[in-house]
Amino acid sequence: MRGEGPAAGYSTLAVEGAKESAGSVGHPDGCTPCTFYCFTRRGCNRGAGCKFCHMTHQSKLQQRREAWKKQQREKRKLMRGFAHKEEVMAEAPLPRPVSRNKKPLEEQAFKGGGSSVKSVVFTYTPSRVTLTMGQRTEIRPALFGPTATRRFSCLGRLPEGLNLDALTGTISGQPTAGCPWEVFTIQVEMMDGQTAQTGLEIEVVDFSRGGFVVGHISEVTPGRFMLVVYKPEEAEVKPQDVQNLNLQSSLSFQGQPGGWISS
Repeated sequence: MRGEGPAAGYSTLAVEGAKESAGSVGHPDGCTPCTFYCFTRRGCNRGAGCKFCHMTHQSKLQQRREAWKKQQREKRKLMRGFAHKEEVMAEAPLPRPVSRNKKPLEEQAFKGGGSSVKSVVFTYTPSRVTLTMGQRTEIRPALFGPTATRRFSCLGRLPEGLNLDALTGTISGQPTAGCPWEVFTIQVEMMDGQTAQTGLEIEVVDFSRGGFVVGHISEVTPGRFMLVVYKPEEAEVKPQDVQNLNLQSSLSFQGQPGGWISS
């Protein structure tokens, strides 16, 4: 019966613990971990003479997991801060009219002068959206740096039916006309006079004109795919319409609302 530990003459980090080897010089940043000793059950049979490090190291999988967790924490923190900012803006009273001999930026600035942050990072989440005519949407901005915004503006014209809130920067509404892929430039002006711009890609699909199909493809078993297609009466689906699916195996299409594609 095979045991769970390493074979005779082999040692592992889990059994022997961290030990210095010939490759441990410069640990932890200047060395290379011994994969067999640190991360496998088989272990390493070179002992202290191994040119790779036998000290404790973090595996690449653990590093990726920690990086992903950190990214998720930062994302949640950003969204909570943005939601809090919207609540404060909703509760704040409207600014009083400013006389001509006063500068608006000076009167509305926070106590203690302008922001100490010199740079502004401005984007939208998501930054690339595909909408259909009549689809209700709401796209919110994400802002890093100075939090005192003055106003948002679009350097162009948004698709018909979509509007930009000059105070919050939120783009909302229901598209009323089709629009091909286009980059719309949105600009934000800060209380300290800084400005930042970002590009938002928007496409509006008009399903009322026909000449299209809507489908979903999934791999039900290895090498076997199922394609479910909705075909309007005006549109004619031809076999060559599905040749752009870029599958490695050969495809066949039956031309029905539900079809099978297999190798």
